[in-house]
Amino acid sequence: HLECKVSGSLPMNFTWYKDFKIITSGGKYQVSCQDNSTTLQVNELDFSDHGTYICKATNSAGSAECSGILKITEPPSFVEKPVAQETLPGATVQFRSVVKGTAPLSIKWLKDGRELMSGADCSILSEGSTSLLELFSAKVSDLGDYTCAVSNKVGSATCTARLFVKEPPYFIKKLDPAAIFKKGETASFECKVTGTPEIKVSWFKQYRELHATEKHRMSFVDSVAILKIVDINLDDSGDYICKAQNEAGSESCEIKVAVKEPPTFMKKFEAVEVVKSTDITLECEVSGSGPFEVMWFKDNKQIRRSKKYKIVSDTSLVSLCILTSDSSDVGEYMCTVKNDVGSCSCSSTVSLKERPTFVQTIENATVFSGNPAVFQCLVKGSVPITTSWKKDGKHVKEDDNIKMSFENKVATLQIIKVEENNSGNYTCQAKNDAGTAKCVAALAVMEPANIIDKTEKVTVSSGNPAILECTVAGTP
Repeated sequence: HLECKVSGSLPMNFTWYKDFKIITSGGKYQVSCQDNSTTLQVNELDFSDHGTYICKATNSAGSAECSGILKITEPPSFVEKPVAQETLPGATVQFRSVVKGTAPLSIKWLKDGRELMSGADCSILSEGSTSLLELFSAKVSDLGDYTCAVSNKVGSATCTARLFVKEPPYFIKKLDPAAIFKKGETASFECKVTGTPEIKVSWFKQYRELHATEKHRMSFVDSVAILKIVDINLDDSGDYICKAQNEAGSESCEIKVAVKEPPTFMKKFEAVEVVKSTDITLECEVSGSGPFEVMWFKDNKQIRRSKKYKIVSDTSLVSLCILTSDSSDVGEYMCTVKNDVGSCSCSSTVSLKERPTFVQTIENATVFSGNPAVFQCLVKGSVPITTSWKKDGKHVKEDDNIKMSFENKVATLQIIKVEENNSGNYTCQAKNDAGTAKCVAALAVMEPANIIDKTEKVTVSSGNPAILECTVAGTP
């Protein structure tokens, strides 16, 4: 509203001018006059209404005028707004805005409500009605809402644009550093990755890419990447790498895989029988993936290395040496072999050899010449046992007339036809590694009675003695 009051004689006429052009009442301008006052109403005020306004009053006596300047103050508004952007890490990002409004204008930039200042990471340049925010190297942490705020004395305006920085993949659950698997089983490796989609996951062994097959099964569902190796074998050992990548970058994690074969015995130790005071060696041959943990037990009690026991593990051969054995070493021994994927055991007994003893000895015999003679004895003890025979301290040798045998623990000496020279003392000796035993019996050979010279016919007188003589041979 512009209003003028004038003194002077009535009636008066009033005329309004804008920049020396007559203003006509109606529409934008409404002019009202009453007695010595007049009012100019400017409707829907805008910046074009700025200017010099003159009011001229006229009556019969003359005229007078006054003028004034109407200044229009425009609140700020955006001619060009900053726009939302999507970028990759490391890229340069610019937000631009163009504003209008009555100067002086104050322009600020904010991120998520916090004012930004020019510095090492960004710069703000405002020149005239244009303002530019530049991020030098976008980072994932730069993601957010960027607001341009402009203000002057009569108002303010804001405009917000979102910056989305694509996130490179990273593992929130990595592969285990190492894993050991048993030959023949299915191995499964799992990791979890996050980042901006779309993420591509690849698997490598020793830096050579693997492809999905019946043996190598791969999946990537709900951010979880899985590789399964079916019927894993020894040559599947090695370094496996999972690589995740998208437009923003890539990341990898790896696992060292060892495939092992459980131990099995190629050769087990057997029961042994030894002579007292000798050394005992129990030895096994093992196949499988080393290194092995080898444990020996006697009667379920573990044996430790000592002066008594020597334990040796050499690749596939494992052994226990018992030094200077005695009766306390008799018992059941067990060998257990372990590795990371399994174990095996074998057991057997150790016993001391028993020296020979006679359960039944040979007995004295008397035999008529020409008849057979047999000596027999029963022997017990640790095998192998050997037997030998002596007659009067001299070894008896087999021939057509003398036979010797040792079967089913029975030692036999047989003389098919006894002669007088077979008489004598016979000794049976039984021998093994643990010692010897002897038993002795005598053989007597009897000759039957035999008349060598017969009596002759003798004639004597009655009353006289008669002598009859004959010569006889044979055993008395």
